[in-house]
Amino acid sequence: FSLAECSPLPSSAACSSSLLQPTRSYSTAFSPSEFASSSSCSPDEGSTLIASGRRNDPRGIFAFRELQLKKIKHFGFDYDYTLASYTRETEFMIYNLAIDNLIRNQGYPEFLLLDPSFPIRGLHYDLKKGHIMKLDQMNSIQPDAIFFGRRPLTQREVLDHYDSFQLKKSYVRTECRQMLDIFCLPETSMLADVIQEFVDRDIVFDPQNVFSDVSMAVDQVHRTEALHATIQQDVKRYLRRQSGMTSFLTKLREHGKTTFLLTNSRLPFVDAGMRYLTEDYLPDGVSDWKELFDVIVVGCQKPSFFVHSRPFRKVDLPTGRLNWQRVTELKPGHVYSQGSLEKLTQMLGWKGDEVLYFGDHVIADLKESSGMGAWKTAVIIRELENEIEQQNTSRFRKDLCELLALEEKLAAHDPVNLLMDPQTRTNLYHRRNRLRVALKTRFNPYFGSVFRTHKEPTMFANLMHQFAYMYTSRLENLATLPLDYWLHAKRTYLPHEAKMSVIDESQCAGDEDEHGGPI
Repeated sequence: FSLAECSPLPSSAACSSSLLQPTRSYSTAFSPSEFASSSSCSPDEGSTLIASGRRNDPRGIFAFRELQLKKIKHFGFDYDYTLASYTRETEFMIYNLAIDNLIRNQGYPEFLLLDPSFPIRGLHYDLKKGHIMKLDQMNSIQPDAIFFGRRPLTQREVLDHYDSFQLKKSYVRTECRQMLDIFCLPETSMLADVIQEFVDRDIVFDPQNVFSDVSMAVDQVHRTEALHATIQQDVKRYLRRQSGMTSFLTKLREHGKTTFLLTNSRLPFVDAGMRYLTEDYLPDGVSDWKELFDVIVVGCQKPSFFVHSRPFRKVDLPTGRLNWQRVTELKPGHVYSQGSLEKLTQMLGWKGDEVLYFGDHVIADLKESSGMGAWKTAVIIRELENEIEQQNTSRFRKDLCELLALEEKLAAHDPVNLLMDPQTRTNLYHRRNRLRVALKTRFNPYFGSVFRTHKEPTMFANLMHQFAYMYTSRLENLATLPLDYWLHAKRTYLPHEAKMSVIDESQCAGDEDEHGGPI
């Protein structure tokens, strides 16, 4: 798992070189500020490690695999947390509405313990044991990131429950549920709060029943449209407005690209939000946000949209009702509902590798669209900005620098390390653990980074890597990105491979192969 950089198309001269030059990052090329600095740290008197290089741009664009934007003809977008960016007020509102459902409909005791700093995206809930935990890409539990209610479990307790920190894939698949989108954050908080309340009151409960009730309460907020109605009544409170989103859509249209909206939300909700988000930013000659799209599909029921064949229904704009006539083509200026990937492809004739779809949910938006449709996909990750801002601080870089030096020292297979006395080794492990905790709590005091455990990418990050070509923190980050750019992924390494930082070609000269020629 590697963050990546974005570079312009290579010139013929650059391509003729046997040594690829380091790519220029998107942040360097387009950010108004430079993120360059260095710091140093000394883990002990015998070694010094320098943390240097450019800091990443919190608003940067990062790639998992190469993507040539000039080859993309059709740009698609989800609505929630992609075109529309919500405030933290939305999470509080979902939590309060769902708690009210639990109390009124399920007879749960009254309580309100929400701590918005508690959950992160991508956590797992154990249906059998009621634990909320953070897993890495190998299904291993991060030792200091597993909770029962609001109480962290000790390592001894984890071993008593699971016999190991490594969970079986079958157990994770059948007995755990992953909380993958931003709307899951209040649900995760509710699970922790309900369990803690039951524990404090000595109420006997089944963790799976609690999950079912909490999930039903949250689903009811969506099904009864209480969430949509509340947001529509006060869009300024719940939506963040940015001019860059409209600018990006406008640029795509000006360059002859096809744009389409594909969302599970219904038209009245989308219309209210898009009117607010675009009303002051529409270009000359455009009077309605719908003119920014060639195709608009609402209520499409992802991920089922990508898997099952279903006809499209035309939406009557004045009433919002579904028309009963058969849809044989998708026209600009009209709004459609339901449908399927199969029908969309038949009507429009799009090739999958010419489509780039932006969403925020790695399963509902990305997995099936990239698999069934062979679309290229991009994920919008709101948390990315805060994580990069933390990584850019001098304190974080210094602590990470020291941690990496300690890990290198502990992993080295040399005589000095092999002969290290037990107390010295123990002291190094204790120092390593303190640094790990310090780095973790900079992101979230309970679970740490969304993207990384102490050593490995999280399972959430692994899903991003599997199903997304690129990721960024918000759609408007792409507003100034040239549409002929070529995004490059950084090289990844296996443990046995040498890691090299190439500054210029002269660094690679001087060595000879077994025949006496330059390597």
